[in-house]
Amino acid sequence: MNAIILAAGKGERLRPLTNIVPKPLLKINGEPIIERQIRFLLDSNVDSIVIVAGYMYTEFLYLKDKFPGVEIVINEQYDTTNNFYSLFLVKNKLKNTWIVEGDIYLMKNIFREHLESVYYTSLKPIVEYEWFFEYENTRQVRSICIADRRKNPDSFNDKYNILLGISYWTEASCLKIISLIDSISQNKSAFENYCNSYWDQLVARHLNLFELYIHPVSERDWFELDSIYDLQNLLSLLERPIKVGSFLINH
Repeated sequence: MNAIILAAGKGERLRPLTNIVPKPLLKINGEPIIERQIRFLLDSNVDSIVIVAGYMYTEFLYLKDKFPGVEIVINEQYDTTNNFYSLFLVKNKLKNTWIVEGDIYLMKNIFREHLESVYYTSLKPIVEYEWFFEYENTRQVRSICIADRRKNPDSFNDKYNILLGISYWTEASCLKIISLIDSISQNKSAFENYCNSYWDQLVARHLNLFELYIHPVSERDWFELDSIYDLQNLLSLLERPIKVGSFLINH
């Protein structure tokens, strides 16, 4: 079992913090976000981890020496592509694979063994823009939807099982993902469009090919750190201030 961590983005909404360090390497109480992810993955029987870096990629290179089985792949087009392209670069690594976004801060180790392909989700209100799942009583995914309250402020007023940026894919599912990526890459226009998309769009558009389930976790077990506001929300659940690089963020 292996893992791919997508960590190429610039983290523009977290500036000025990300002017000096990439978002996955922000230290939360002394530990970089991505190191915490790696540690939890290695504790969960993952034997190799590929990190796709881009923005300030040299800052990630030390991880190869610090942790066993870590490999760094560089997305040199991080400034003009989205994470579909990052996954394209490492598609041949897909085989019983965790796919993890590098800006997810985990309060505890939530990785579990799975016999099926799963998206980790949490029941949360839609604040601005989120992907969420509709599913059967068996938790099998029926559809993957996008909610944008910025365009429809009076819509999406309930709580939804939202995508949190962690998923696990069986070997059979990985082969399907590879096949889809290969097919798309043969069509220049389609490939360029996907390169500007989140990789999950590939699954959403071809959901009929997958037997896919949700795995709910508590919303208090993880935080996606997109902005200073997100950091303040995380701080409210921690007992001491957050130290992020040379910055100290208090209440």
